[in-house]
Parts: sequence; structure tokens; C-alpha cells
Amino acid sequence: YTSIPDDIFIPKLNVSNSGVKRSAFGELYKIDKNKTTEIAKKVDTPIADITKETSLRTIANNFTEANRHNANEALEAISDEDLIRRFESEPIQEIVNALQLFLNVSKNRTTKIYRKITNKLILEKIKNIPFETVCNTLSNLSRIDKRKTLAILNALDLSDLKVKMLKVGLPPLTRGLFKLYGLDRRTAKKLLLSIENQVFIDKVNSCKDFKKIAFSLHDIDSIDTKKAGLIFERLTIEELSNKLNQNTIQYESLGAALDNLQKINSEKTSKIVKQSNIKKEANSIAKSIKKTRYQAFLQYFPFYFQADIELAKDIVGYTDRKFLDALYRWEHLDKYTNTLLSLLEVFELINSKADIDSLSSYILYNVNRLKKTYSEAEINEIKKNLKKNTTRQQNV
Repeated sequence: YTSIPDDIFIPKLNVSNSGVKRSAFGELYKIDKNKTTEIAKKVDTPIADITKETSLRTIANNFTEANRHNANEALEAISDEDLIRRFESEPIQEIVNALQLFLNVSKNRTTKIYRKITNKLILEKIKNIPFETVCNTLSNLSRIDKRKTLAILNALDLSDLKVKMLKVGLPPLTRGLFKLYGLDRRTAKKLLLSIENQVFIDKVNSCKDFKKIAFSLHDIDSIDTKKAGLIFERLTIEELSNKLNQNTIQYESLGAALDNLQKINSEKTSKIVKQSNIKKEANSIAKSIKKTRYQAFLQYFPFYFQADIELAKDIVGYTDRKFLDALYRWEHLDKYTNTLLSLLEVFELINSKADIDSLSSYILYNVNRLKKTYSEAEINEIKKNLKKNTTRQQNV
């Protein structure tokens, strides 16, 4: 694509209608963003073609990133009244999609259009959509005008929202609440607390995906820590361990799940992991590390270490040697000196002398990185132990 002269594309695109141009730019943009942008600037796209589009979606598609070379002029050519008239017959998702695309072109013009849409029209359109979609809609609209969006939210009947909440499963319920929390913390918390803990427990028991359960509990914890703790406390270790056993495990996704649960109750999370059969999957988890960035490996390792040091040991034992050797050469490794202490402890369990020596020397060199976490006395003790490791290796 990059080797083909622009002049080959331009004449063909100039004789194509706006729909074909949009489609072509969209596909070419996936191949090379810069080249496609330059071609688009040289292609004649009459503004009249855009204003004659019959549906809101086809109008909006002219403002995607691949078709934005004459976007300001095109947006100004469409009257507010024409857009408002089209909004009246469209579902709320299409309206929000169009406004988001317009927002990337002109904040002022989009705000002006949004303010001309009556709150009544938006309230009518969100009446029959699912809870999470309502929350996503309001969250997206708040990026245009938060005050107007809050007025729409305050006009909603919370009892109607509660009915919607009870109809959906755990993940869409908590994702929706978390989105709403970003717009109005008071309302999101009020809605959350209006739902009995048993309802959440039932929804957890109906959800088969351990990772989704962990993320949902994290969403609840972000809104009300006490409620998340009470719900997690009433969930049985056996039930959650069984759900963990039934899931396909990847290093990064399980690490994130453990992080979310440990923030609520670290001790219970450890019991869930230890009672599960996850240790049998250590080799499989280690293989998935090959697809993981060094940053993610180090970011999530402490959660495995805290949950079950034996599991962490097995995972590290199975981890590809080339990955570990490359990790030691990573230019940003010093930022994770705290984590390296946990990794060092695991290598001591494995009795991997070369790794013990390498990490001990590296941590000693970057020991100042530990000052934010440890006291001076603790650091001195750590240094003493690290020096013992390096001396022992030199003697060997």
C-alpha cells in the first residue's frame, strides 16, 4: 500500500459516491493511517453529499477519524434543526454515537446541538433500554455537557432504574453502577445500597466467570467498601474455588482478579486460591506469560505471591528461561525493585543460585527504590540479607 503512488487512488475515489469513499477510507486507514489521511485531503468530497445522507448513521460516519479531513466544514454545513429532526426518529445509541463523533470535530458545536435536544426526548428514549446502556449513555453525554446530563439523571425515576438493575446479570449491573459513579457518586451509591446483599450474592452464584465476579466486586468496592466487604464475606470459599477451577486461566487476567479481591479481603482470597485446583494449572499459566509484557508480569506477580507462595513458585519454575533473562535486561526493571524482593524469595525457595545472585545484586544497586515502602531499619536488614546472598555466591 505504501509503495503505490497516491495519484493511483485519487481519481478512482473522486468518481465514487460518498458511501464508497467512506468505506474505502475506513479500510485503507487500517493499513496506514498517515498515508490515508494524506490521500483523503486530496480527494474531493462535496459537502452537499454529506447533507443529503438519509440516515443519522451515514451522516455520522463522515466524521470518523478516517474521514475527518474536511470535518469542520461538513459539520457546519448541517443545520441544528436538521440534526434534531433526525434525532427524533433514532434510538439513543445512534444519537450518542453521532454526538461523540461530532465532539471529536468541534466541542462548541456539539455542545450547542446537545443543548437543543430536549431532556424529555432523551428521557423518553432511555425508558426502555437496559440498565448498563442507560449508564453508558449518560456517561458519554456528560462528556459534552455534565450539567445538562445531571439534570436528565435527576429527572429519572430511581425506582425504574432499580427495576432495570434487578433484571440484569452481575457484570452489566456493576459496570453500569461504576459508570454512573463517575457521573454522580451520590446517586450511584444510593442505587447500590437500595439493592439487598442477597440479590448480589444470588447474581454472583449465577455467574460462572471467576474473573468477572472479581471485577464486579471491585466495582462495588469502588462505590461502597463496606457493602463489598459484606457481600464478599457471605460468599463461600468452596463456591468461589469451584468457579476458579472451571475457568481458563491466563496469567494477566487472573492476576488482575486476585488484585481486585485482595483489596476487599486478602486472607479470604488466599484461602480461595489454596482450596482451588489452580496449582495444577501452573504450567499453563506460565506459558501464557510469553504473551505478557514485562510490566504486566511484575505488576501482577505480588498478587500471586500474596495469595499462595507455592503457586507463585510453581509458575516461576515453569516460566520460559528466555523471558526471565530478557526481564533482567529490561530498561525499566528498577521501577519494580519492591516486586523483585518477592521474586527473589521465590527463587530462594526454588534454590536457583544464579537468579538469587543476579536479583540480590540488582536490588542492592537500586536499594534506594525501597525507601517509599520500608523504614531505614528495614532497609538495612534487607541490605544485610542481600549481601549474604551475593557473598555466598562469590564463595561458591
